[in-house]
Amino acid sequence: MTADQLRKLAIAHRRVILAVLLYFLYMPVLLGFKSAGLMAEKGQPAEVGDHITTIYVLAFLVFALFAVYKLAGMLKAEQGIGFLYAGLMFVPVVGLIVLLWMNHRSTKILKKYGVKVGLMGADLKSISEPEVN
Repeated sequence: MTADQLRKLAIAHRRVILAVLLYFLYMPVLLGFKSAGLMAEKGQPAEVGDHITTIYVLAFLVFALFAVYKLAGMLKAEQGIGFLYAGLMFVPVVGLIVLLWMNHRSTKILKKYGVKVGLMGADLKSISEPEVN
């Protein structure tokens, strides 16, 4: 892989890690905004929490679909497989498994080429440019 391809893979890898983080933040968002008692105390109807939760879920799904499809393309998956992975994001636990599996696969490839990978993804500074003679 060239340095440019590794850089694109590293960026796609970071997007998937962010999608995993957003996936885990879903429950606190759901519990925080769905509590009708807190929303009613502030003078707002309880449906506002439902709308905020729906917007969060839709935004997460759009971002996760994009991240999964782009990373599948970088991992040289068939186009149909990329759509399958993206479609699996709609299944609650299976979507998380797909995100974690793609994270693992891309981490393995990046480490194979000597890129340092930390908790929040690959270190772009560790991707060196090829020497030109």
